[in-house]
Amino acid sequence: MGQKIDCEIVRDLLPNYIEHMTGMATNESIEEHLEECTKCKEIYLEMREEIQVETAPEVKNFKKYLGWTQLRYITGGLAGLGFIGIIVCMIVNFAIDGTFTWSLIVAGSVVFALACGYVFVKSKKYKPEKTLLCITVLIIPLLMIIQYTLKDFSVEYTGAWLWRLGVPITCVWLVIVWVTDLAIRLFHFNIWHSLAFLILLGIPGNIVTNTLSNAYVLAMQGTKNSSIGVIVINSLSSLILVVIFWIAGNWYRNKKKAAGKKA
Repeated sequence: MGQKIDCEIVRDLLPNYIEHMTGMATNESIEEHLEECTKCKEIYLEMREEIQVETAPEVKNFKKYLGWTQLRYITGGLAGLGFIGIIVCMIVNFAIDGTFTWSLIVAGSVVFALACGYVFVKSKKYKPEKTLLCITVLIIPLLMIIQYTLKDFSVEYTGAWLWRLGVPITCVWLVIVWVTDLAIRLFHFNIWHSLAFLILLGIPGNIVTNTLSNAYVLAMQGTKNSSIGVIVINSLSSLILVVIFWIAGNWYRNKKKAAGKKA
């Protein structure tokens, strides 16, 4: 026998009861009350019917359509604001300098962000891979715009860094991100394992980046950009993070397994 509860309390608990969010003792008390009280039984049946209609496939599809419509308007609004920003920057740049310089970097960055965002929003399957592919295709042209603009500004010591420094480093990190994405697909990593794997691959990536930048700065200025000690410290710090995130990933995975067994 469950504990006797009055109608007001039962009606307050009905939404949680229907969603299976109440305990066994509470369920027994509610079920006993519903057998005795026809009014509460009617309210229970009405609420249950409302929830079934709310979760019907037609309603779900309509809500999904509304969500996509809202997202489309938001995306269109952001794109419009982005292009307005580009036009304003180019007008100001031309009015001050008589040519287009820094505004080209702004324009390239906005177009890059909008293109990647559009691919991410519109993709239904393989969303991360399609977005990453867009980044892979557009990142080099963006670097070319930056190189061209810096050369036009005659910034000291920039040099022709695009092919000697920018492209190699970009390719290294793109490979790291693509390999991480492939590992996530193959081994079904959770968020913590994914971060640990990415940071682990980032250790050799950081070493290659520092080596290339040191060689370039040494050739341009005759000095090194960072010492071996800095690289060692960064690598050790990254290893510590890898261990922490991997342990967190194991804990999260075991927690989900335990929750699945209880269900």
